[in-house]
Amino acid sequence: MNEKIGVKKLGEELKMKGLEDSTAYLFIQGHTLFENVVLMILKPLCRMLQKEHEEKIKTFLGHNKQEMVKNLNQYKNQMGKIENILTHHTAFKTCFLYKKIEDDITLFLESIQK
Repeated sequence: MNEKIGVKKLGEELKMKGLEDSTAYLFIQGHTLFENVVLMILKPLCRMLQKEHEEKIKTFLGHNKQEMVKNLNQYKNQMGKIENILTHHTAFKTCFLYKKIEDDITLFLESIQK
């Protein structure tokens, strides 16, 4: 089969399953999207924000080394890895797409039990 025809056929099949430009990300494995898109954007951003905050601590408490070190350590302990923070986030459950996935799974399970 010609490669162009195969790609076109796959595109048509995906459109029949509901693929649209605005929802294409739904067809990607969640872990792949999380690790290769979300974290690639958020990690550098978080590092930059953490450095900025650490610099503020150093600026305000630089005259008191002991207090500065204490505050820096406290801040670092409070800040977890962004991966851990995001994996414990559950607000996505209010998204209409989450409800659709739940409904689809329920329908599928009901259909195989008949």
